[in-house]
Amino acid sequence: PTIPWATPSDPNWGAAFPTITHGVWQTTGDTAIVTKHLDGLVRYLGALEEGVAKTGLSKMFAQFGDWFPPNCLARGPNCTASKPLCSAAAFITGCRQVSAMASAVDNSTIAKRFSDLEAKLSTEFNKVWLSKDGSSFATGKQTELAIPLYLGIVPKEHVDKVLASLVSSIEAAGFHVTTGILGTRALYEVLATHGRIDVALKLLNNAAYPSYGYMVSNKYEPSTTLWERWESDVIPHDQADASRNHIMFGAISAFFWKYLAGLRPAMPGFA
Repeated sequence: PTIPWATPSDPNWGAAFPTITHGVWQTTGDTAIVTKHLDGLVRYLGALEEGVAKTGLSKMFAQFGDWFPPNCLARGPNCTASKPLCSAAAFITGCRQVSAMASAVDNSTIAKRFSDLEAKLSTEFNKVWLSKDGSSFATGKQTELAIPLYLGIVPKEHVDKVLASLVSSIEAAGFHVTTGILGTRALYEVLATHGRIDVALKLLNNAAYPSYGYMVSNKYEPSTTLWERWESDVIPHDQADASRNHIMFGAISAFFWKYLAGLRPAMPGFA
């Protein structure tokens, strides 16, 4: 997907192609959509592979990265997580999805190609961004810690240390997130799957900015729908990236279904 001022697309936006295809297959169990789009998906990931072959993951192309962490305009260009790290995560996820889909239609060649590429990229990811002591990634922002845990690519011996760094960052922020849309999606699920759902629930029950609770409790515009930004209440023009009805932070719904309601798909076709 491309738009005139953002061409080519950021890998986390282009990831809509493998993610939607994978999601439809997982939901319905129907592999027809996989058969229809597998060649295109291979070309899409192949284009990312060509780019990374020239730059390495450390300089992988990105446009937006972890879009709209809290108060980013005021905090300047260093407020957001590493954009190449975010792009690398999208690439790794796409390889994982396409490998699984190829296996579902008995295309072992494509399945192995992208399984191998996923493993290679994961190794490079850790080489580029994992700290020497194994406790942090990149500059240690919440997004940079949550994403590799979410992907399951942190070396086993370092998982507890990275998790501790993430929880420490959340505590230091007064039990607030510093994440944009990518980090937020990863953070809540990581806390749930690594035995710290208590921290996730404390975040969710926080009604001070920035938080989901603030969208409801702020004095200006108590919301009945999700906002595009953590601070959409104080941005007067709702077309200036400040919609008050936007799914962008909607990944929290998946957390509710999976870890509060306890409904997690066991196999494709669960719907």
